[in-house]
Amino acid sequence: MRNRSVANFLGIPYALPPVNDLRFRSPQRWNHTWTKVRDATVDGQKCIQTNKEIFKIIGSEDCLYLNIFVPYILDNQQKSIKLPVLVFVHGGAYTVGSSDSNLYAPDYLLEQDIILVTLNYRLSALGFFSTTNQVAPGNYGLKDIKMALEWIQENIHSFSGNPESVTLMGHSSGAAATHILALSKKTEGLFHRYILQGSSTLNPFSIHPPKRYRQVCLKLAKLVGCLLKKDNDIITPNETLIFDPTTEDILYPGYKIKTDEEIMKCMRTVDAKRLEVMTHSFSVWKSHPLCNFGPTLEDDSEDAIITMHPIKIIKAGLFRDIPAIIQVTKDEGLVKALDLFINPDIEYELMKNFEEYLPYFLDYHEVISNATVFASAIQDFYFGGNVMLGLMHNITEMLSDSIKWPVIRTVLYQSNLGNASIYFSLFAYEGTFSNTFSSGIPVTYGVSHGDELNYLFPILNNKYKNMLLHNTESDITMINIMTEMWTSFVINGIPKAWLIPAWPNYRDHHFMRFGIDRSPETVVQADFLPDRMEFWEKLMINESAESTNDVFVGEPPEDILIVNNANAIDHRLTVQLASLVIIFIYV
Repeated sequence: MRNRSVANFLGIPYALPPVNDLRFRSPQRWNHTWTKVRDATVDGQKCIQTNKEIFKIIGSEDCLYLNIFVPYILDNQQKSIKLPVLVFVHGGAYTVGSSDSNLYAPDYLLEQDIILVTLNYRLSALGFFSTTNQVAPGNYGLKDIKMALEWIQENIHSFSGNPESVTLMGHSSGAAATHILALSKKTEGLFHRYILQGSSTLNPFSIHPPKRYRQVCLKLAKLVGCLLKKDNDIITPNETLIFDPTTEDILYPGYKIKTDEEIMKCMRTVDAKRLEVMTHSFSVWKSHPLCNFGPTLEDDSEDAIITMHPIKIIKAGLFRDIPAIIQVTKDEGLVKALDLFINPDIEYELMKNFEEYLPYFLDYHEVISNATVFASAIQDFYFGGNVMLGLMHNITEMLSDSIKWPVIRTVLYQSNLGNASIYFSLFAYEGTFSNTFSSGIPVTYGVSHGDELNYLFPILNNKYKNMLLHNTESDITMINIMTEMWTSFVINGIPKAWLIPAWPNYRDHHFMRFGIDRSPETVVQADFLPDRMEFWEKLMINESAESTNDVFVGEPPEDILIVNNANAIDHRLTVQLASLVIIFIYV
C-alpha cells in the first residue's frame, strides 16, 4: 500500500431533504446555492434505521448525501485527464446501512486512478412504502440512487471525474438495487458498467409482488393510525399476510384512490421514528423475513423505475446490455446461519418448525405457494430426509445456495441473451477478518456474505480494530488482486491484474475463483456447483406455473440450462414438483 493522498469531500447533498410534503415522493433536485465555504469533512446524516446492536432508532429523514474521494495526481499531464468514476451502493436488506466514510473508505481502491463516490438512499418504509398505484408508487430509495447518478453526471467534472465513464457497484440489497437500475432503460447514460456483489434482482427478497405488498403497506398504515376507521375491515388484526392467488381480483373491494390520498396525507404527518418502529411488527420468526419493505413494480409513469418483473425484462432482452462483474462468496448463508452457530436453542427452534419458518428464514415466503413441498424437497436434498440431525455445514450450504441460485440464474440468462461480457466469480478466500466476528468472538466459520468487501474497503479492519488483528501478507495480496481487477474494470471494462490468469466471459461457463482456503491463489474454474444449482433450478421452476397469468419463468431455453445431469435429483422430488406452483410475478 502506497498511502496515497486522497481528497475527501463528505456530506454533499444531492437532493432536497425528503421531509414533510416531500416524504413518500420522488427525490427533488438540489436547487440551493452556497454563499460561503461548505464544511465537507463530515459524513451526512444516515437515513432513519434501527441500530440492532443498541436497539435504538438512529438517523434522520434529511439524509440524501454523498461522499466523493479523489486521488492526488502528481503528474501535471495526468491532471488534465478526467478520471473514471466508481459509485458504490451499500447493502443492508433495504433497512440499514449508510455511506459511512470510516467503513467505505478509499484506502485500497484509490491506490488506482479512479474516483470513488458513496451515497445514502432512503430505507425501509420511508424509502419503499407504496399504495402500488400513482398515489404512492414506492421505490423512492431506488429513485434516490438514480438522482445521485444524475447529480454525478452534472457535477463530477468539478472533481476531475469523467461522466462518460461511470461504474455502479452494489453489495447485497445494494447489488439488487444496482441490478434493477441496470435493467432499466431510464438509466441510459447514467452509468456504463456495473458490479453486483452477493445478490441480484432475481433474489426473491428484491421485488415484492404488488398485490401482497399493498396489503403489507396498508397494515403499516393501520398500525400508525392512518387507515380510516371505516376501512379497518379491509385488514383484519390477525391476518397472516400470505398471498392467496384465488382472491387476487377481489382484494380491497370498493377501495378508492381518494382513500389512498387520505392515507398518504396522514402518513406524511406520522413521526418518522414511529414509522420505523412499526416496521418491526412484520417479523414472523426472530427478525425474519429481513426484507419486508423494498422495491415493487410500479404503474408506468415518467419517473417509474421498474414496471415489469426483472425476469421478464431479462428474458425479453430488454435489459441494458453493458459489461458486468457478478460475484458471490463461498458461504453466503453464514450471514443468517451465524445465529444458529452461537445459539443452539435458535437452531433447535428452526429445525422443530422447519416447514413453517424456512420460507421466512430464506426470504422465499413471497415466491412459494406450497411450503410443505418446498421444505420437504430441501430436507431431502440437504439433510438426507432428517433435518433434526442439526448439521450446521448443511444448513449453511442450504442458505448459501438459496442466495447463489438466483445470482447464477442472472449470469446464465444475461451472458447468453446479451452481447456484453459478464464476468462471474466465486470469492472463497478465508482471510484474517470475517463478518462472523459480529458474534463478539474473532472466530471465522467460513467466507461469509460481505467478507469480499473487506478487500475493496477496510470495513472489517475498522469495525473490529479493538481485536488488535492486522492484515497478513496473504490478505494484502488479495487486496491487491481485487482492487487491481475491479479498478481495471472501472477504467477499461475488462477486469485484469498482474500475474493473474485472464478472466473469461461466462458464456462458456468458466468463472474466476478468488482464493482457496487461506491461500490468495486465484484460478479459472468451470461448472459452478452443478448438482446444487440444478436442484434449485428444478425446485423453483415448474411447467405447471405456466398455466397462471403471472409466473416466475417456465423451463429455460436448452442452451442455458445449468447442467444436464438428470440424476442430480431423485425421482421423488420430481414427482413432488408436479404439485408445486411457484408464483413469482404479479400484475
